[in-house]
Amino acid sequence: MEIKRTLKIINSFLLVAFVLSVSNFLQINPEITGNFYKDNEEASCTFKNGDFSNEVPVDRCCLQASQKQSCNKNNDRKVCGTETQNLSLNQKAVNYCNERGFSLE
Repeated sequence: MEIKRTLKIINSFLLVAFVLSVSNFLQINPEITGNFYKDNEEASCTFKNGDFSNEVPVDRCCLQASQKQSCNKNNDRKVCGTETQNLSLNQKAVNYCNERGFSLE
């Protein structure tokens, strides 16, 4: 009797593992399998001055953006400076700056 109960428990765990493996392979219901949204976007910062724009290294961008008088959210980016001259950071760059103690308010 004890062996049958143990085999049922083992079979139940194996069945759950199999279902999770198959759903992970097929990318079904990623919240259950642990395959959460993967953000492959790199941290980026762009300097804009009128019609000119140029990519800026993120570590330099943090200091420059924190020295601007204001930063506003614009779609999925944080824009620091004026309409004609600003730095535009994506969320990964904002997180990078915040982790290093720069406040982008």
